Amino acid sequence: KLLERVRELKSHSNFGASLGEIVAAIANEYLDRNDPLRREVKPRSVAKKSLVEEPLAELTEGSSQGGTTVAIRSRSGSLLVKGSEPVSVSESRLHGGARRPSIAPSTRNFVRRRAGDACEYHGPSGQRCGSRFQTQLDHVIPFALGGTNDVTNLQILCRTHNLFMAEKTFSLAKMCLFRKPLQCR
Repeated sequence: KLLERVRELKSHSNFGASLGEIVAAIANEYLDRNDPLRREVKPRSVAKKSLVEEPLAELTEGSSQGGTTVAIRSRSGSLLVKGSEPVSVSESRLHGGARRPSIAPSTRNFVRRRAGDACEYHGPSGQRCGSRFQTQLDHVIPFALGGTNDVTNLQILCRTHNLFMAEKTFSLAKMCLFRKPLQCR
């Protein structure tokens, strides 16, 4: 009954269309409205070309005498943040004490398009995840550690890798404070 009504409404532009063609038209309209790779977002400000070419940072892990050391480096190799795991962060910032400014829709759209709306996590072998399921905008340097909403500090990660990186940066115990009890090991 719903598809018949849609066929009636689309009869002017798709006269005599089959139900398959109607479903395809509905799917295309849905993607045009909701897919960040198709949707056109009017920018609040124009992203500078130099920001497009700026490399994203990566989180690397190494061993030292005192345990594990975490370093966030740009792809060019320059050190951005270095410290021992787990990272010490004030409780007020982790529990929402500090409010970060929202990310502009044009910035979100730019980052999603740059990544092809696919997970940008690179595993130990260097292979990119590339999943498009439950993708999330992630701060390379977390806001709680002084990161910004600049396009060079944002990346797309699937939910699994976003949680993995949060656990790696803040520790599993700290992240369990923000999850349902069944989600913690």
